[in-house]
Amino acid sequence: MPSPTPIRTSPHSPTSISAAGRGEPSTPRFEARDRGLHDATEELAEALERQLLGRRPAPSQTFTVTTSDGYPLAADLYLPRGPARARLLLGPAMGVKRSFYGRFLEDLASHGIASMVIDYRGIGGSRAASIRREPGRLSDWGELDLAAATAALSALDIPTVGPAPMLFVGHSAGGQVFGLMRNPAFDAALFIGSQSGYWGHWEGLSKAAMAALWFGAVPLFTTTLGYLPMRALGQGENIPAGVAKEWASWGRQPDYIGLRAREIEDAAFATWRGKLRAIAVADDAYAPERAVRELGRLYRAADVDVQVLHPRDVGARRIGHFGWFAPRHRDSSWAGARRWLLEAGGVTA
Repeated sequence: MPSPTPIRTSPHSPTSISAAGRGEPSTPRFEARDRGLHDATEELAEALERQLLGRRPAPSQTFTVTTSDGYPLAADLYLPRGPARARLLLGPAMGVKRSFYGRFLEDLASHGIASMVIDYRGIGGSRAASIRREPGRLSDWGELDLAAATAALSALDIPTVGPAPMLFVGHSAGGQVFGLMRNPAFDAALFIGSQSGYWGHWEGLSKAAMAALWFGAVPLFTTTLGYLPMRALGQGENIPAGVAKEWASWGRQPDYIGLRAREIEDAAFATWRGKLRAIAVADDAYAPERAVRELGRLYRAADVDVQVLHPRDVGARRIGHFGWFAPRHRDSSWAGARRWLLEAGGVTA
C-alpha cells in the first residue's frame, strides 16, 4: 500500500459548534432504562451541565489530512503553549464526531501533549457526499484513515522537548481499527471501552440484543435505507452502509476484526510491540470486560494490561460507554491516563 500523503492545511477556520450539534452521543438508551429513575435523573443533570459549560474549546488548528487513496479527512490539533513533551492521536468511537473529544484533548495539550483527532471518512467533517453514496469499509478507518493521520502527526513541525514519543488513545472502535495499521509508530496506547464486538461475549438480554443487531438490524437498515441510522437511535452520527455491513460481518464471527487482520501483512495486531492499557468500564453495557479482554488478546505482540474501572473508583454513580470523557473526570481518570501515557512513552516527570 502506498505511504500516506503528508498533511495538507485547508484555509477554513474551526467551525463553532452549538450545544445541540456537537456530535456528543446520548447515553445508550437500554442502559438508561436499566438504571431506573434515579440514574435517569442524574443523566438529565449531566445534560444540563453540558449546556452550561457552553461551546467546546476551539482547537489550535483545523486542517485536512489526505489519505493514500485521496480521501480528505477533517482533523483538529490541540497544541501546548510551549514545546511538546509528546505527540498523541485519538481514534474516535463508532459514529462519534471529533468535537466530542475537545475538552479531553485540550487538557492533554495543557500538560504538554500535542494532540490530534480526525473524523473518519463518512463521519462528521469527513463526509464528502450523501451518506448513501459514501464508499468504503470499516477497515478503511484503520488501514487508511488512522495511517494517514499518524503520518501527519509525525510530520508536524512543532517544537518538542527531546524525542517526543508517539502516543495513541482509542475509544471503542478506535482501539479496534488501530490494529489494522501496518507497523504503526506509536510507543504506547490507551484504549477506553474498546472491545471485540462478537455477540457471544455478552450475557443475557444484552447477548440477544447484540445478535439481533448483527444478524437483523444492520442488514435490514442498510438494505432498506442505504445506511445505518445511528442518529435516530440516539447513538451519534449515521454510519455509511459499507462501514456498517463490514462491522456486522465481524460481529457475527468469534474472531471479529481478526478476520480482516489476518489478511493484512504487518498488521499491528500481530506486530506492534508497544505498551497497551485497555480500560474496561464496569457499567459499560457496550463493552463488557470479557469483550475488552478478547480484543486485548488480538494484540499478540503488545505488552497488554487490562484494567477494570468501577464508577465508585472515581466517585461516580455511573460512567458507561461515553462518560469517561466527561470533564468531571479531569482530576481522576484523565490525570491517571495522562501520567500512564507519558510514563509508558518514556517521558520523565
